Amino acid sequence: MIFDFDGLLVDTESARYHAWKEVIESHGVELPLSFWQQNIGLPREAFDPLEFLERGAKEPLDREMVRRRKQEIFESRMKKESLRPGVWEYLEEARAREMKLAICSSSPRRWVVSNLRRFGIEDYFDAIVTPQGGEVSLIKPHPYLYEKVLEALNTPAESCIAFEDSPKGVQSAKAAGIFCVGVPNPIISQADLQGADIVVSSLAELPLDELERAFRSAAGE
Repeated sequence: MIFDFDGLLVDTESARYHAWKEVIESHGVELPLSFWQQNIGLPREAFDPLEFLERGAKEPLDREMVRRRKQEIFESRMKKESLRPGVWEYLEEARAREMKLAICSSSPRRWVVSNLRRFGIEDYFDAIVTPQGGEVSLIKPHPYLYEKVLEALNTPAESCIAFEDSPKGVQSAKAAGIFCVGVPNPIISQADLQGADIVVSSLAELPLDELERAFRSAAGE
């Protein structure tokens, strides 16, 4: 099983959106959720909320002060976050079944690893794949990162299940030939993940045995 990180294991996406929304709108600039959703899953340099604010603000900005205030709000929200429903149970059951587990994320490795350690789940994963250097251009929806995971696990695509919370993540997994479960985070609707093989509101509503049956049925077993 291959898991995305942001928004899938932990709802970092809502925390990040609401932190930027609060800061940006305090300067009289609107940050529509629909606009933010278009940029979920893209590398951070593809959409810079600070540049977005500067284009709309009517007065000069202290960039460092804006960043600091956003980070304060984000960290405050993150302290209240826990693993999303059903995640812990999936990890525990997968370990009991001796299944291979991996992380496939477009976020920086240090961010992913630091949060896995914070929640005490780093050791559950056999591989953690994130972009490195020039690979940034090959992030989701490109299948490259998933292909790297398959290589690291030494496992064929048809034997894997991916879990994604964004349209670009789903596109990436499917382009790599992997069965995909869509688990939208609170700021993504289920309709946005219609390309997934299964869409559920949380892993808590999809027992692993039930998922395995659906996976085998899709494979024609």
